[in-house]
Amino acid sequence: MAALITVRDTTTGKLILKTLEETGTMTASEALTANDLINIFDDAGTLKMQKADADNKPAHGFVKEAVALAAQGTAYYKGLIPVAASEGSYYTGVAGALTQTPDYSSGKVVQYIGYGTPDGVYFEPQEEAIVE
Repeated sequence: MAALITVRDTTTGKLILKTLEETGTMTASEALTANDLINIFDDAGTLKMQKADADNKPAHGFVKEAVALAAQGTAYYKGLIPVAASEGSYYTGVAGALTQTPDYSSGKVVQYIGYGTPDGVYFEPQEEAIVE
């Protein structure tokens, strides 16, 4: 099953709908750590990935392995994020991290990512909400 995401074109600022398969290979615009949540964006027609962040970069997927700056890596859009997790809800945190305590400060992005199990967090993100 394919994933439908909305990405922002960095050249025009327009939002673009993209259909993605369960995984995809793309370039990292910054160094990524294994199990980071990623935000996908359109850089002049090329999809790239960066760390998701509760400040302004909603999560579209995650990486299972570290990816160096400007290197190609595999992005996952569904499945289990293999992290040590306790039961409960997880949200987008800062710098690609998961958190169980979202920041409800004004201007922050609150995005449910999935539910924690002893095996990890199942990635099933919801649309993000911006706190006013």
